[in-house]
Parts: sequence; C-alpha cells; structure tokens
Amino acid sequence: MTNTEQFESTLHVMKIQYEKIKKDYKKFKKLQQEISSLDARAAHDPEAKRKLAELAVTYPDGFKKEREALKVVVANFKNQTNQLKTKINNIRLSMM
Repeated sequence: MTNTEQFESTLHVMKIQYEKIKKDYKKFKKLQQEISSLDARAAHDPEAKRKLAELAVTYPDGFKKEREALKVVVANFKNQTNQLKTKINNIRLSMM
C-alpha cells in the first residue's frame, strides 16, 4: 500500500468515526434536552413525572454507561487523529 493509499484509508476511517461521533452526540444532547424538559414540567405534569420515574428505573446510573461509551469513541478518534498526523509527517519526511 502506498503512502497516499494509507493516508486515504486512514482519512476514510476517520470520516466514518467522526460521523458516528456527531450522530451519537446529537442523540445524547437531544435526550438531555428532553429530560430537562420533563424535569421542568414534572412538578405540575403527572405524565412528565411518570416518564422521569420510568427513566430512573431504566437508567439507574443516569446514563453513565452511555456517557462513557461516547468518551471511548472520542478517545479512539483522537488516537486515530494522532496516528494520521504521524503518517502525514512520515510521508512528508520520505518525500524530502
């Protein structure tokens, strides 16, 4: 595999991971907004209070696992970014 092909392959993988991170982050932020909305209404809205209670049973750790999974994806992306920088530097050095 040539340096250019390695670079393009790594870049492609990074683009896929970036899109996944972006999609997961949007879902996570939307969920946080929905929970905040339920929380704000719970004092006077029995349905909102019921939904919050269901969430508390379903996710007793308060989405800790989901938050940690997102952190792992971001860490992997950072690692691949660093690998790409190294590959770019190696290609640049090999061209000198």
